[in-house]
Amino acid sequence: YQREYFASYHDKSILIRFTASEPGKLSFNLQQQFPDNRQQTLDWQNSQSMADGQLIVQGKLNDNQLGFASALIWRLDGGEATLSGNQLQVRNANQVELILTAATDYANQYPAYRGESASNKIKTILSGLQNKSWQAIWRDHLADYQSLFN
Repeated sequence: YQREYFASYHDKSILIRFTASEPGKLSFNLQQQFPDNRQQTLDWQNSQSMADGQLIVQGKLNDNQLGFASALIWRLDGGEATLSGNQLQVRNANQVELILTAATDYANQYPAYRGESASNKIKTILSGLQNKSWQAIWRDHLADYQSLFN
């Protein structure tokens, strides 16, 4: 098995790719968990084949009402994905790409300290990732990184 990870500042995302050494040998369950001090709603969006899809979670902290949102995108090569409650179940895949992004509505602006909604920020990030391949995200990440550290 091979695991690849990187965080892209350019695309405001964390990317994870799992590849099985043999066809159809990649199976796992994935679930996002949140602490008790917040309320959230889940919105599963997927293609009919379930090979590609996304989970969007939105909510607010109970104490100060800070808004948050996250999105998990999955892309499968082979196998199948099913949804059970708030859990993504992947079975018999060859490769799985996961893209995670998150945002809050915090802004350093007195007195409210709130800015653009977290869900709007996530929608903007997702629109930039919608048709972007792993390789394209990696190339943009490298260009961004190398402009600072090369």
